[in-house]
Amino acid sequence: MVNKGTFEAGTKENPYSSKLIITLHGEKYDPTVPIYGNKVLGVRNSILDLHGMQRDAWTMLDQTAAAGAS
Repeated sequence: MVNKGTFEAGTKENPYSSKLIITLHGEKYDPTVPIYGNKVLGVRNSILDLHGMQRDAWTMLDQTAAAGAS
């Protein structure tokens, strides 16, 4: 939970080039964060600023692909 702060990875001028992994720990429901639940990247009155590398191509799927499908 980011409250009145900034969560930043990379900038427009210097994009984040590594693999970013955000792991949410704990139980699905927890009274500590009653409105949002525990499994959330919460950004309240804050800035979430994520800049990654430019993608040159995208693939549009006609249907959902199974994990590991090619």
